[in-house]
Amino acid sequence: MIEDLPPERFDEIVPLFRALHVFHTERAPLVFRADAAESVYRDTLLGLHAQGGWVLAAASGWGLVGYLLALPATPPSGGLMQPVRRLRLEHLYVAPGGRGRGLGGALIEAMKARMAGLGIVQWSVSYHAFNTEAGRLYARHGAEPAVVTAAGRIAWGQAPTESRSRSTMPR
Repeated sequence: MIEDLPPERFDEIVPLFRALHVFHTERAPLVFRADAAESVYRDTLLGLHAQGGWVLAAASGWGLVGYLLALPATPPSGGLMQPVRRLRLEHLYVAPGGRGRGLGGALIEAMKARMAGLGIVQWSVSYHAFNTEAGRLYARHGAEPAVVTAAGRIAWGQAPTESRSRSTMPR
């Protein structure tokens, strides 16, 4: 069963949000950290809700097993892009025990149904390249690559710091 989750129930998805975050931390430890208090996760969800975000949750016989958080995407100002209302899928997570039952797809389809009711015609999602499973799920539900972002990094020992003098910085 997919349901709208009001902010007063966000504590119920904090364990799922933490699990999603740990998943990313294990794969990208230079980007994410997993030592935040429960209140940080809850406050993050409440902050996203304050920006117009909403949460759909997937319930099973033992409680909530998945959630989707979506945010309205602000169209760029100026006259260079179409003024189309867009939605950004910010989080999608299904607990391991709930996977393989179509819950991720059901959350996406519920999001699309809600979008239609709100007159929103386009959605986007960003995901890390290591998360190929998510990419396949999004593709099955109509998402296709639109903008590709590439990332690079330098070795930690080679990064210039503010305390280095100009003469020691590589040229």
